[in-house]
Amino acid sequence: MNPRLAEIAELLPPGTALDLGCGAGGDALWLAGRGWQVTEVRYPTPREVATELALDSAEWSIERADTPQRQASGPAGRTATVVDHVLVIRRRGADPEGRR
Repeated sequence: MNPRLAEIAELLPPGTALDLGCGAGGDALWLAGRGWQVTEVRYPTPREVATELALDSAEWSIERADTPQRQASGPAGRTATVVDHVLVIRRRGADPEGRR
């Protein structure tokens, strides 16, 4: 459970929340237990992706390539901290364009 989330959410009436990168879902469960409608989006681990795609680890590598945090602006001058989560899948021994 994220203590900062609890501190802020306690001041707000229950509403709708989007939990991106929810992990095990502790924050979403905490919010839902207080009347919030929560949608969770979980990012798979490289191992989970490899298993799902049946990739042979001797032939393929998977690594995270998350972007640095940045501020994004939205309607009415609101801002949010954003990080793009990317998994890069490469054939081992391939050049940067994926050719062997």
